Amino acid sequence: MQRRIKLKASFNKWRFLSIITSCILIYSTIAYTLMNPRPREQFFQLYALGSQHMIGDYYPKNTTTITLNTNVSWYIGVTNFMGSIQYVMVKVKLGNASIPPPNQTTATPSPAPEVASFRRILMDNETWEIPFNWKIKSVEEREGELYISLEINGAETGVI
Repeated sequence: MQRRIKLKASFNKWRFLSIITSCILIYSTIAYTLMNPRPREQFFQLYALGSQHMIGDYYPKNTTTITLNTNVSWYIGVTNFMGSIQYVMVKVKLGNASIPPPNQTTATPSPAPEVASFRRILMDNETWEIPFNWKIKSVEEREGELYISLEINGAETGVI
């Protein structure tokens, strides 16, 4: 009888230890999952809006032929989804159909000339919207080369 009580007590002891161990494993797994969330995708969002602050109306009178001293208004936006503070530089290039666009596969920028650049530090999830107003001031052809003078955000740029 005493041996039977010892076996029963020993069996209950192992059952208790098994339950406690299982509970610790389950709760520690849940705690780890809650304390270490899945990493999120890190990226920048870059967008361009037209004069009405909407997609579209990028060119006056809906024509891509821009005459001298015609104001063109765009808004360039960047949102930081990198998960930390980031230093951002936006380069604006001027090109036409004969200049190749950027190559996304090789991460090669367009060879078009840079007409403006903007820099700023962005907090995580912060959006920065840049008003970009420009017009062509003059166009000259010298020795088969085309030279364009621009006014960007009220300041005249050099000839490109």
